[in-house]
Amino acid sequence: VKKHFPFFDVAYQGFASGDPEKDARAIRIFLEDGHKIACAHSFSKIMGLYGLRVGCL
Repeated sequence: VKKHFPFFDVAYQGFASGDPEKDARAIRIFLEDGHKIACAHSFSKIMGLYGLRVGCL
């Protein structure tokens, strides 16, 4: 078994499908399967806050 650690970089949630809930599905699948994950989320593009470095880890 390989020891991979899933890291999700969510910069455009809602842009891919038009639905933020649908675009977060992969993250939910990993969590429901019991995986520990890391997730970086940038709000600068989805909220029009360009250049303000708004996000979380």
